[in-house]
Amino acid sequence: MDPAERADLLFKRGEASRTLGRWSEAEADWHAALPALESGGKTELVMRICYELAYQATWHARLDFGRIIATRGLKSAGEDVNAGRCRLLAVLGQVHFFSGDFDRGDELLSEATAMAEALGDAASPARRQQRPGLLVCAHGLGGIGRTDERRP
Repeated sequence: MDPAERADLLFKRGEASRTLGRWSEAEADWHAALPALESGGKTELVMRICYELAYQATWHARLDFGRIIATRGLKSAGEDVNAGRCRLLAVLGQVHFFSGDFDRGDELLSEATAMAEALGDAASPARRQQRPGLLVCAHGLGGIGRTDERRP
């Protein structure tokens, strides 16, 4: 089996594992698939995997890993305006918020929101309304004592 076929099977098995709630197995398969997908130019799949891994890492408070994997996906994405890049910017913004870097998180979420609007995402104004809630949550987790104008 060539590396591209193996990577495709690992991706699919990872999806099945995720569906069954076996995140550690999904993560292992997706990590094993990434190098072949990256070298094979499967950018959309790389962005998708990196988003899923970063999103899950954020919910498990593995913020350093979330930052690394989201950044890896963004490197693969390049500067093109597309939905995959938009999702990666958004999840990286969340990682920065939950890490206490509110300014960088806000910049990334602003960029993601603008990109979503440029792509014709009608839901993006509603998503923009989620940002204050994210700020409240992030401040509650690590921003106590912060005195800037965004503090709830």
